[in-house]
Amino acid sequence: MGAAGPQRREESNGRRSTPTPRRPARANGASPANGRPRAGHAGGAATAATAAVGRAPMKHSFTIPSDFTACNDIQLRIMEDVEQNGAPLIWRVDRASVHRCPQVREVLDGHGILVLHGPPRHPRYYGQLERMNRDHREWLEALGPLDPARLAEEVERMRATLNAVLPRRSLHWRTAAQVWGQRPALDVDRAGFRDEVRERAARLALSHAGLRAYDGLVDRLAIEAALTSRGLLKCDRGGWC
Repeated sequence: MGAAGPQRREESNGRRSTPTPRRPARANGASPANGRPRAGHAGGAATAATAAVGRAPMKHSFTIPSDFTACNDIQLRIMEDVEQNGAPLIWRVDRASVHRCPQVREVLDGHGILVLHGPPRHPRYYGQLERMNRDHREWLEALGPLDPARLAEEVERMRATLNAVLPRRSLHWRTAAQVWGQRPALDVDRAGFRDEVRERAARLALSHAGLRAYDGLVDRLAIEAALTSRGLLKCDRGGWC
């Protein structure tokens, strides 16, 4: 594991990511979901709609929400996603302030979900998410300006198509919905996993006192190591986002 290398992480189970609005006029981020193919997760309608509306000010002239509104919206989307798909071990998400609000942390802590931040200014760490955001943006930009009702319809159509119709080479030419439906059960002791992450982070902090390339690096390495030891994470060389 490189300290800040621009590598892409592919999840086999237990960790997932999907877009949610990042902050006014620049939406981006992730919502929790189990399994690998989060680029087309079958249960992500609410999150996809949020991402589309979050991007709307760039092309479609909608009101930009405040950080408070965005925090509440992300909290709601996480709750909906957990209800539909179960709570993941890890929420891989960028460093937007709206992803660290008290109301978001309350939901994550309540479900035992740990937060994984990548290196600052390294979008390739979120390669899967970045490509998904690009697909969403290109789809909606091709439609031109839409009123809110039509935008919601198009987002739902986009979600259904990307999830259940479009086969993906990375999924051996299966759809994301097919892979999601065949995912193995996630059977991990969350309390034990959280304790292991804390112990690993403490050992790293002691043995590598100068390991402070950026805030959160030690926690990131501890989470990745704990996931890898359980066979829930593999590291592949990343490509272009």
